[in-house]
Amino acid sequence: MGVAVDQEIDRITRIVDHQLQRAASSGGASLGQAPVLVAPLCSELRSAMLRVHGQKDLQIDLEVEPQAAFLGDAGI
Repeated sequence: MGVAVDQEIDRITRIVDHQLQRAASSGGASLGQAPVLVAPLCSELRSAMLRVHGQKDLQIDLEVEPQAAFLGDAGI
């Protein structure tokens, strides 16, 4: 794997570990207390995928309603 892929995997692993620690320490109490917009999360995920797979012919188009949201924690 290339350095960029390794760095992205490390970043994602840190985010997951952080969220698991938060969930364990809060007992789930904070989950679902605020609406989180979906479009910005999808945009960040798209950017990450394009960075990781930049050498491939990859196109990711997003079609997300501007006000689409879920109750939870964005964790970004």
